[in-house]
Amino acid sequence: MQYKITARLVHPIENLKARIGLDALQSLAPMRVDIDPAIGPRLIALARTIAAFMPGRMDGADEHERSIEISRWIDSFLTLSYSCIHSNNPSIVPPPKIKPSRRASFSEVSPMQIFTFWRSLASFRVRIGLNLKGLAPEQIFVNIFTGELQEPAYKAVNPQGLLPALIDGDGPPLVQSLAILEYLDETHPEPPLLPKDPRGRARARALAQIAAGDAHSLVTPRVRGFMAKTYNIDEAGQTLWARHWVGLGLEAIEAHLAQEKETGLFCHGDSVTVADISVISLAVGQQLFGGTLEAYPFLSAIFDRCMALEAFATAHPLRQPGAPQQA
Repeated sequence: MQYKITARLVHPIENLKARIGLDALQSLAPMRVDIDPAIGPRLIALARTIAAFMPGRMDGADEHERSIEISRWIDSFLTLSYSCIHSNNPSIVPPPKIKPSRRASFSEVSPMQIFTFWRSLASFRVRIGLNLKGLAPEQIFVNIFTGELQEPAYKAVNPQGLLPALIDGDGPPLVQSLAILEYLDETHPEPPLLPKDPRGRARARALAQIAAGDAHSLVTPRVRGFMAKTYNIDEAGQTLWARHWVGLGLEAIEAHLAQEKETGLFCHGDSVTVADISVISLAVGQQLFGGTLEAYPFLSAIFDRCMALEAFATAHPLRQPGAPQQA
């Protein structure tokens, strides 16, 4: 039986072929697959994921397990393709399903995937948003401390080499936490993460950007790493730097919360918005750097309310796989 995957655009398939081998894909599957030189946007994302992470996930697997896993990836590849066309029949046909083996030890491909890591505050923000929306994508962990972000495999996912990245359907991976949160809010409207009125949306976005754009961006691992490498600043100096800029951000946010009548049980009104997601992530960053929230009573009260919600609590960095008991 001959199947042909057709669609538009691409080059990540070349990376896939190089890392896994198109011959292996074709010979180990119970059908022959012809891959056109152009693959649709959703297949691009899957190809990037396979090329980047499949070899590592198969370390130690025997030949049988390897063949089963490759077959399962092919099944997903076919399922996600725009059309599977039988060579003797131009009509669109459903892709063949591969029965999983009991010996298979690898997870199925999820339609939605997030590249994340426990210590990434930006990933923390997106995890909160996903939880609030009732979404549970497959998590792919990329270690920010071991250089994985700068490896070509991950750069094929996010050329900036930062977390998080979200794959959801057609098109390239989505990046930048605040942009991802607004995407989730537009594609999954309930519960809303932005106020209904224009001024309210502007205020919520501004509070979010103070935390994520102005404060957090100055204390990320790549900034601290540059300080250590270029100026020989030790860990204590980096922590002092981080607490300075995080503190200034929290001070500004506290002033807004204390002075503006729009503040309610949460940063804007009495329901969670993108402002709370972003502000709480910065507050947790303050704690991870050894600081407290005592100087910010309005923010501290909102922090307690948010962390009492399961969507926030389960997204906390220290509750993620790989996180230390204390940090």
